[in-house]
Amino acid sequence: MEDRDHIFKINYFPIFLCILILAVITFIILVFLDDELNVNLEAVIFALIFCSLGSALLSFILLNYYKITVNSTGVKGTNFWGKSKFVQWSNITSAKKFNLIGLKFVRLFPRDGSLPLWIPLFLNKMSEFKDLTIKLSPEGNVAKNFLSSHNV
Repeated sequence: MEDRDHIFKINYFPIFLCILILAVITFIILVFLDDELNVNLEAVIFALIFCSLGSALLSFILLNYYKITVNSTGVKGTNFWGKSKFVQWSNITSAKKFNLIGLKFVRLFPRDGSLPLWIPLFLNKMSEFKDLTIKLSPEGNVAKNFLSSHNV
């Protein structure tokens, strides 16, 4: 078995696109909730540029914060609130796919009943993550079974 940690980061483009779409939708809603509805073209262009730059910055921050680590003893990731946690392979009781506004995750539920790990299914090296998880996790492991049976 391999003892070293294998670290994976999320793919930039899906997270950027999702944040950008949410920012633009929010902007459009705010414009149409305004009583006057007098739309200034320069202000709209400025707001769209601001949404794009803000989305790029937030995506970059998330890209560097959220990391998934896999090794022969388990997996380390974050829960929904961003708290990092390591779970041994033997302590994963179930795996469930989840779609959060177009971003796909697998939630790995630990035996201790704590919040599940949210593993993004849009990692930079997704096929390497899948292969390593299948290779490093023990036979019959929930995460191994999930990744083996789902096209991710």
